Amino acid sequence: MDLTDETFVREAMRNYDNPHCFSLDVFKRDLKHIKYVKRLLNKYQLTGELKERLILNHIIILSNIFGVEQSTRMLFFKLGPQFYISLKTFLNHLGFLTEYVREINGENISIKDIPVDINIERRLNEL
Repeated sequence: MDLTDETFVREAMRNYDNPHCFSLDVFKRDLKHIKYVKRLLNKYQLTGELKERLILNHIIILSNIFGVEQSTRMLFFKLGPQFYISLKTFLNHLGFLTEYVREINGENISIKDIPVDINIERRLNEL
């Protein structure tokens, strides 16, 4: 299903797999990991300060809860094109990318058309 503003929560719920979730509040808390990634990447773009381990942790948590494909789609949808380069670099390091991120606002995003951030890649390779 195409991810849009109207379908985002429904798709997130459909792919949600948290055995410790007993309420809507826990689901909403789990979705906040997307906001945390966006905030950290925004800080990196504005100041150059990169908290690569924290970003990796949030992405891994999302993938554990929603699955790799769905969490990747959700991140691309919510973060937007200004963060694609940074996001691709992190997801590529984790081995989470395929050729396309499918069905984001009616389009498939071609991963090969997005460059990597050399600085982030270097930092991740040092881990």
